[in-house]
Amino acid sequence: DEWIESQIPKVVLRNYKALGRSTDDTLLRDTAAMEMDPSDIEKEDVVKNIGFVDKQAVRQIYVYITAGACFALGLKFAGTGNKVVSTLLQRRLRVFQLMREGKDPNAVSKRPSHSMLEMCLSNIAVSLGMVMAGSGDLDLLRIFRELRQKCEPEVRYGDHMALGSAIGLLFMGGGSCTLGREPEDIAALLTAFFPRYPSSTCDNQYHLQALRHLYVLAAQRREVEVIDVDSREPIYVPVKVDFSCSEQMSVVTKSPCLVPNKAAIKSISIESDRYYSLKSTIRSNKVNDQGLGRHFTIFAKKKAGHLSYVQDPHALRSLLTQSGASNVSALDLIRLFTEDNRLLGFAQYFCNESDESSYDLALDDSSLSDLCTRILYDCLTNEKPEAVALQMSLLESVALIKKGSISAIWDLKLTKAFYTNYYRHNLDQKARLISEDVMQLIEERIETYLDIAWEDVKLYFQNNSKLPKSKYAAVSVFLVWKSIKLPFLQNGKSCRLT
Repeated sequence: DEWIESQIPKVVLRNYKALGRSTDDTLLRDTAAMEMDPSDIEKEDVVKNIGFVDKQAVRQIYVYITAGACFALGLKFAGTGNKVVSTLLQRRLRVFQLMREGKDPNAVSKRPSHSMLEMCLSNIAVSLGMVMAGSGDLDLLRIFRELRQKCEPEVRYGDHMALGSAIGLLFMGGGSCTLGREPEDIAALLTAFFPRYPSSTCDNQYHLQALRHLYVLAAQRREVEVIDVDSREPIYVPVKVDFSCSEQMSVVTKSPCLVPNKAAIKSISIESDRYYSLKSTIRSNKVNDQGLGRHFTIFAKKKAGHLSYVQDPHALRSLLTQSGASNVSALDLIRLFTEDNRLLGFAQYFCNESDESSYDLALDDSSLSDLCTRILYDCLTNEKPEAVALQMSLLESVALIKKGSISAIWDLKLTKAFYTNYYRHNLDQKARLISEDVMQLIEERIETYLDIAWEDVKLYFQNNSKLPKSKYAAVSVFLVWKSIKLPFLQNGKSCRLT
């Protein structure tokens, strides 16, 4: 406001304000004479006799300069979506609207001719549309539609053209395009929105109507779209856009969105608790930066146990909040959070109590379905769904031990050694592919089985009897798990196990 009013000569500004206080010429002269500083009159060298003021000229000068200043702001901040400038232009637009529709003496005394006021009002609307180009701001749309509803003889064809252009700028490219700010872009905008609109469809006296289409030369695509890698569909995700300029400038918005044309884009990052973090650095490319600009596409991976922002806007239905729902089956619960057919099949066949009789993989007194449900829940909540197959293979290895599988006991032994010696000192529990509870259950199950085999091994070596072939598998598993080397030597001599 201060900058706009600084463009208006002081003598014009003071006399314009005096118009609102009184419409009487005498009172106007007295008020203006009292407020006018003689030094200002000499400095400006404008009105030597304050008693003769052309009120209509004061009105015209004020609205013309104000509309021109707003148009300059629209060109300077075109496509930036600057909230400060947008608020300023909206306030000026409302002032001109009240001046046009107001019936009180104050509005009537400050009102210029209808055609002039409509032209300035349309010019401010176009300036506001340039600043908020492509944003799709609904509040501005309501204002423009309200201005466009007036159909009277003094509202010309060009006024409707300007308001239509403002609405078109607001939704440029369906929200995927904005306006550039390079010198050639400003030249194209100045030519397209030259503030002299026609009075009819055939009026080309002051400005060729075909030049109104030159705004497309300043259009730029600056859309950011995030694609889900699983569904290949656009998604709503909070993103942060950093600009490469002297000041640290960034914008946090939600995709798909239009990036304001504040400066060149430096990087785009995903900031969401439901999707894995990702930061994409944008390299400047003169070929891509010219013409229609660039369209930025980023691929995101959703974390397990979370719904999309469309399905769960307020994060009230995540897997963590649904874990206590006892009336929902594991399959129905998992189906809400994943589309992976492998996980859905696992929940259907292993987490269902009616289908567990054919499997001998349970590690403790709980049923197999309860164990599989715990494994699936742990893998989904800790962002490791690929570990479900790994933990199930370990359960199968435990079952193969009873058949004397040497490869199975070696797999389990190496897994135990890795988690005992490495994970204990280097990684936290969330980074474990195999949970600590499952590892403890596996060790207890193996020890329970080997306790039975130990009696046969001890009885054989104490009596020097021949080992039956049926006991070979149990003894081999026992020796591997306990790390007993063959032959049984102590101080270079064979010994018995006691």
